[in-house]
Amino acid sequence: MNIMLIYGGKSCEHDVSIITACITANPLKNIGKVYFVYVDQQNCWWLLSKQLTPFEHKTDYKKCGKRVFLTAGDANLKSISAFNIVKNVAKIDVCVPCFHGVNGEDGSVSGVLQLSNIPYTCGNTFALGASMDKIATKTILRGIGARVLPCVLAKNKTEKIKKSVKKMGYPVIVKPANLGSSIGIAVCNSEEELEKALDVAFSFDNRVMVERCLTDFYEVNCSALRLNGKVEIGDLERPISKDKILTFADKYANGGKTVGEGRIFPYDFDYASYIKIWTKRIYNAFNFDGVIRVDFLVDNVSNEVYVNEVNAIPGSLAYYLWKNKYSHEQLLKSLINEAIANKTKKDVLNYAYKSDILNQIKGNKNKLT
Repeated sequence: MNIMLIYGGKSCEHDVSIITACITANPLKNIGKVYFVYVDQQNCWWLLSKQLTPFEHKTDYKKCGKRVFLTAGDANLKSISAFNIVKNVAKIDVCVPCFHGVNGEDGSVSGVLQLSNIPYTCGNTFALGASMDKIATKTILRGIGARVLPCVLAKNKTEKIKKSVKKMGYPVIVKPANLGSSIGIAVCNSEEELEKALDVAFSFDNRVMVERCLTDFYEVNCSALRLNGKVEIGDLERPISKDKILTFADKYANGGKTVGEGRIFPYDFDYASYIKIWTKRIYNAFNFDGVIRVDFLVDNVSNEVYVNEVNAIPGSLAYYLWKNKYSHEQLLKSLINEAIANKTKKDVLNYAYKSDILNQIKGNKNKLT
C-alpha cells in the first residue's frame, strides 16, 4: 500500500504540523510504503527521499526533496524532470493529512485529494472548512442546540464593536476566526486591552471573534472517530495550565500532551456522559470522517459545560486520547481502512444524469468564449 503523508503548509501552525507528521510517521511505516510530502510555507510540495527530524525540515528539505504535485482525476503523485517531462512517482492508495491551520485543516487539501480520486483519513472539505472557522462553528453549534458562549464578530476595529463588547461585558477573549494552537488569542479585561488584542488578532486574520470569557473554569477534551461506519468516542482528558488559557507552549512543548503534570488522563467526572454525547452529536452534525477532538469548558461558577472548539485534524491525530483502547498503529490502520471503505461507497454513487438539455439548445449561437 502506498501511503502519502502530507503536512506543513502556508500556516501559522506549520511547525505543529511537522511535529504531528513526525509522531505519525513511524507507526505508519508498519502499514505500507510511506511517501513523505512536505509542504513548505509557500505551499510548494516536496517529496522527501528520507525521513527528517522536526528541526531538519528548516534546513534540509530541499537537499533531499523534489517538487511533486497531483492533477485532477489522477491518483498518481507526479514530478517534473530536468527536461520538463512529467513523470509518475507512485500511485497513491490513501493519504494521511497531518495539517493544522489554513491551507490544510481548512479543507483545502481535502478538496485536492477528492479531485484526484485519493481516499483520505480526515473530513471532507465542508466539515473541515466549517470547523476551522470559529464563526461558522459557533453558528452550527447553536443550530444543533449546543451550549456556547456569547460572542461578537469583528471585521475591523470600530466603535460599534467596542460598544457591543462593552454590552456583552468584560472579561472577553479575542480569537482570530481561522487560527488554532492559541496563536493570536488574548484575554481582555478593559477596552484598552481589547484595542491591543484586536491589533494582534487582525494581523493573523481578517475576521476576529470576541467571546465572553469565563473567569473560573477548566477544560475537558474528548475525541471521536468513525470505525466500520459507527462513531466511537474516546477517553476524556483534562489539560492543566498555569495560565487562564492553554498557551502554545502548554500544548506543544516537550513533545506535546503527555500524562502527568500537563493533564489528567483518563478523566472522569459528573459531566463525562454529557460531554461524550455532545461530542458524538457534533461529529454527526458536521458529517466528519477521521478523528477529531472537541474541547469543552466547564464553568466552576455555574457548573455549566460549554463547547469551546472543534479540531478537525487534532495534534498528533489525538492518538494520546485513544492509547487505552488502541495502539498507535492500530488507530492509523483503522483510519486508513475507513477512508478506503468510505471512498468505495462514494464511487458506486451515480454521478451521471441523462439530460436532453444540450440537444434542445443545438444550433444556439451562444458559445463558450
